[in-house]
Amino acid sequence: AGADLVHAHMLGAWWAAGRAVAPGMPLAASEHNDLVWPGEPQWAAVADVADRIDRFYAHGPGARAGALRVGVREDRVARGVSPVEGFGAAERPGLPSPRIVFTGRLASDKGADVLVEAVAQMAAPPPVLVLGAGVLEPVLRTRIAEAGLEGVVRLCGWVADPGSWVAGATVQACPSRDEAFSQAAVLAMALGVPVVGTRVDGFPETLADGRGLIVEPDDPAALAAALEDVLRGRRATDVAGARAWAQEFGIERVAALYERDYLELCRAVVS
Repeated sequence: AGADLVHAHMLGAWWAAGRAVAPGMPLAASEHNDLVWPGEPQWAAVADVADRIDRFYAHGPGARAGALRVGVREDRVARGVSPVEGFGAAERPGLPSPRIVFTGRLASDKGADVLVEAVAQMAAPPPVLVLGAGVLEPVLRTRIAEAGLEGVVRLCGWVADPGSWVAGATVQACPSRDEAFSQAAVLAMALGVPVVGTRVDGFPETLADGRGLIVEPDDPAALAAALEDVLRGRRATDVAGARAWAQEFGIERVAALYERDYLELCRAVVS
């Protein structure tokens, strides 16, 4: 009550908001990934609220395709921008160098298991710091032990300030199986750390123009080769270009962008 605008994030929220929000109230929706259904797809039901959405922020190609499929008008679909914090982080004292870092949930979509398999194939891998927590942790611990990597791969758990662990790293590994927009990659780019990512959803756009290296998902051998290329100086990324591109996602800049857009939507209703 008393709101000037409603912004509903993810399918369940904006589907419900499309039915519940009063006519005349600006409604923004956002989605990071392609629409995924827990059961039978309900395309027709979601299409019923498509005309009610005044702005749809798609954070990746899959999300954009899903919005258009359910009938959101193309002129109402905009590029979603996620804020990333930690751009000013300083390197945490005492971390090994060189080192590979991974930051993210320990879940299948983030691919930490692919990284462990890749490291197992490297001839002389440097220390690998895995920052994050999740359901894959027991599986990763078992596989690390089986591969004899206890002295190489360190599961550091969840950390509040990943930037201080990423700053000064030799390379950031982002072996995602699904990734509309990688905050982990953008943070590393902003801190001047080369990134190796995967050819999934929005990742090729993030790492385009030499801003990072791209390998196929679920390919430990390709990931191992790319990481070794960076470590040994055989391949380089455009670190300066990546750092400059990442600035678009600073918190203040993103907040200002959405503020302008919200005001535009509200003025359109008044007029």
